[in-house]
Parts: sequence; C-alpha cells; structure tokens
Amino acid sequence: AHLFERVWELGDGNPLFTEELAAAGGRAERLGSPRLRDLIGARITNLPPDAQDVLRVAAVLGRGIDLRLLTAACPHDRTAIDEAMQRGLDEQVLVRASDRNASYRFRHELVRSVMAEQLGAFEARAAHSACADALEARADVDPSEIAYHRDAAGDDEAALRWHARAGLDTDARHAYVAALRHYERVLELLEASIEGEAVIGASRQRILQRASTAAARAGMHDRAIELARRSLAITGDDELAELVRSRLRWYLWEAGRSDEALDEARRAVSRTYPTGSERWQANATAHLAGLLLVHDEIEDAREHAETALRLAQAAGATEEEVLANGIIGGCLLLEGDVDAGIGRIDQALEAARRIEEEDARLPADRLDDRRFPVGVVLASTQLAGAYEVADRPDDAIRIAEAGYLRAAEQGVARTYGATLRATTARAMYRAGSWSQALATIEAALREGASGSGRVSLLAISALIHAARGAALEADEAIRLAEED
Repeated sequence: AHLFERVWELGDGNPLFTEELAAAGGRAERLGSPRLRDLIGARITNLPPDAQDVLRVAAVLGRGIDLRLLTAACPHDRTAIDEAMQRGLDEQVLVRASDRNASYRFRHELVRSVMAEQLGAFEARAAHSACADALEARADVDPSEIAYHRDAAGDDEAALRWHARAGLDTDARHAYVAALRHYERVLELLEASIEGEAVIGASRQRILQRASTAAARAGMHDRAIELARRSLAITGDDELAELVRSRLRWYLWEAGRSDEALDEARRAVSRTYPTGSERWQANATAHLAGLLLVHDEIEDAREHAETALRLAQAAGATEEEVLANGIIGGCLLLEGDVDAGIGRIDQALEAARRIEEEDARLPADRLDDRRFPVGVVLASTQLAGAYEVADRPDDAIRIAEAGYLRAAEQGVARTYGATLRATTARAMYRAGSWSQALATIEAALREGASGSGRVSLLAISALIHAARGAALEADEAIRLAEED
C-alpha cells in the first residue's frame, strides 16, 4: 500500500511516469531511467536559464507556489519571477492554482522533485531561511511551516523553538500524529543543544510526556508506553512524574496489557504519598479499582473505588472523583443494581462535561493542564454500556453516538470512537437492525478504527454474517480480528 501511494504521489496519474516509478520501486532517488530523465529534462531545458533558476527555488519550497514567499526567497526580482511563472505555464511545468496561499503549482510532483534536486545545498538552505523569515513576519503564523523551513535551513536553535511551538499548536487542534512528529523532532534537537531546554521553556522530561500523550491519542499505545517510561527515567519534577505514572497505567490498559497496568496500579497504591499528593493517591486507587473491575474482582474494585472517592473529595480532586464514581457505577451494574449504576455513571458523565468545558478555555500553552484520557468520551462509553446491560438499546445508541461525535471533535475517533461505534453496532445487532449495524461497522473501519475497538467491530461483523449464513464473510472478519 505504501509503494502504491508513493508511486501515485510522484507520478501524479501520468501513465509513463507511473510505469517508470513502479519499476524504480517508487523511489525518487532511483529515477535513473534515461527515458524518464530525458522526458523531465526536456521540459526543464525548454525554459530560459533565469526561469529555471526561479523554478528551482520554488521547487525547494514546495509544490504549491506562494508568490510572496518565493519573492522573499528568490534572488530575482518580481518581474523575473512573473516571467518564470508564465514560461512554466507555457511549457506545462506549472498549472494555475486556486489555493489561498498558492497562485501556481507544479503540474507533477516528480518534476518538482527533480528540479529541487538541481538547486545547490547552500542555495537551498538560504531559500528556506528567507522563506522562514517571511513567514515569521506574517500575522497568521503557522508554526509547523516555519519549523519545516528552519529545519531545512539548518538553523537548529530556531527549528527547536518552532517545533516545540508547533507541537503545542497541532496538539491543541487534536492533530496528534503531527504533534508527535514535532515533539520527537524536539527531542532529537535537544540531544545536540546545551541550552535547548531554556530555548523552549520546557524540560526534556516534559516533552517526553507531551509526546507520549500525543502518541496515545493517535492510537499508538506501545509508542506512548515507551515515551512515558523514558520520561520517568528522568528525575527532577516529582509532580510531572506522578502525571506520567498515571497516564502510563492508562496506556498499558489501552494497549491490551491490563496485567501490567494492574501491577503498576498495585505498586502505586502501596507507596507512601507525601502531604499535598493526595490527588495522586486517589488517582492510583481509582485506577486500581477500575483494573480490578476489568478482572471481575468486583468486591475489591468497589472497596478501592469508595476509598478513591473519599480521597478525591478530601483533596478537591474533581477528575478523580468523576473516575471513582464511574467505577462505582460499574460495580453497581455488575452487582445487579442497574438503575443505581446508571444513575452514578450519568452523574460522572455530567461532571466530565463540566470539566472539559473548563479545559476548553485553557490556552495552548496550558495544554499540560488538560485531562487525559478524554473524560466525556470514557464516561459515554461506560453509560452506553450500562444501557446495554439494562436492555435499553435506543439509549445505548443515543449515548454512544453523542460520545462518538465528541471523540471525533477531539481527534480520537479511531481509538475511543471505535469503541463507541462498536457499542452502537452491538446495540443495533441486538435490536435486530443488522443492516444498520453492518453499515456502522463498515464506516468505522473505513475511518481507520484501531485497537480494541476495531477488534470489537470485527467480532460483531462476524456475528452478523454468521447469523445471515454468510460463512465466508464471517471467517474473513474473524481472520482480521485475530490479526489485530
């Protein structure tokens, strides 16, 4: 799939380009085919030398051509640039673009790639540096774009500063994969910088924590666990270490490593907490209660959840109070008191909504104060499940779909959202709405459902196909679930 995407990106639908790229394995650096090089070279050499110079600079900056940035980065004047654009159109190297920031674009990514290779390293770095300067002067600064150009210019200190800022910016917009890339680049740059932590106003320990959170929200739980453990290996900020320990337990659970999560929770509860750390004691106790509940140790789970609730109330720890109440609700359900369980979880959901409303008002530089995991989404998952236990499928679907919309808003539709979609599909299946259930499952899988939610979706799909007598489809769904 990756090779196909790379070939399509570079060949851009051109049959001859696509054929040659496929033979080269989709790698631009292996485009030594005389036939292909001659074709691209013919287009380029038909351009006047000044136009070639301008377009090589443009090619380094990207496929779309922002004339304001090109003017800043190019040694030629605006008249020469305009003439180069016209010649590029005439020779079918460029096309007009309607993008807000681009007046022209390269017709083929492959042509752009070849032209970019022709610009010398010094000239390329200078172009990126000038481009970054121009971007920084704009009112609507895009930290990710500036970080890219500072990196390409070889300005490590500025790149470090802008990648750190871009990480927070993309994180705040729930673009977690992009945020993780920025944070990991920050970590790389910190390795070579003596004053790097002072430059970005954050410790390596903090960046590792942010990276682990972004990885988890992107559904990359094993990576999140690795980054969290690297953060815990650094001493200095005890409060931050408590936060990371708390999140590590969630990451382990989300990764399907519940036994490890349970061991971590037991160790955390057995520790002695200093005065002022009651919140974290409540947090660890609530996590232990939740993990015991998952392991069907209901009596012990209820006892620890009640203890966590008392600790949370004494510490004024609202989030831990919500967590404990949700777990108590789950215990009540399994003990047979369905109405009381639903009531307790419903209260937890309302409290989680209030907390997230407060979090939403925090600026990007207070991102570390925001909660993980996503409270409303988790409480919605619990409440929808409770309605399933109570045989109230319509209510289960209503809560699950509302929770899914919240998951999509927060960028976790593939992970937490997949679990909610599985709840919806299961409730539809039990209500006899098999076609709707399959449509819900197919939509969630198309959207990239991952983790335990994906497995649940496939399991429900297998049940429905088996019930319909579609043995081949049922077997395929089981095979895919087992692969995960």
